Amino acid sequence: MLRKMMCALVVLGGFVSLASADKDATDPKAKEAKITKVDPKAKTATVKLKDADKDVEKTFKLAEEIEYMDSTGKVATIDIFTEGDMVFLVESEGRITKMKKHDKEAKITTINAKKHTATVKMKAEGKDVEKTFKLAEDIEYMDSTGKVATAEIFTSGDTVMLVECDGQITKMKKCDKPVIPATPKVK
Repeated sequence: MLRKMMCALVVLGGFVSLASADKDATDPKAKEAKITKVDPKAKTATVKLKDADKDVEKTFKLAEEIEYMDSTGKVATIDIFTEGDMVFLVESEGRITKMKKHDKEAKITTINAKKHTATVKMKAEGKDVEKTFKLAEDIEYMDSTGKVATAEIFTSGDTVMLVECDGQITKMKKCDKPVIPATPKVK
């Protein structure tokens, strides 16, 4: 009986983690936002976020002991955050105490630089979905080392990290291998 309950809890936990794939698992207070400006000298960040179902732009002070993280959760510095980045942030008393990049992993199905579109397979709300996005006019392309690139380096089947905002891809970085390791199969 205890074994069945434990198995049910493990399965339920798996479903909950899949359902919250678009939420930041590192902090339940985190809000999704788009960076419009970062000023390291003034120690401020201006972001667009939802507040009472309205898009608002707010400028926050950066806390002295702020935690910066890349999209994988590794410790980072303010230098990785730029205008247009999607982030999760935690705010307390008008100050940002935690900021984490919110890049999404995807696999390219098709990319058409002339039509400015890309179709990718990715996770959304815990499900594998195929989505077609417009490529932003000022999209930033990067190779797997982070060097500036062009759309021509991307082909069908490539794994990429992308930043998507308002139905457009604003940044796309090629990955040599998937960022998230595959789950081992249980026999």
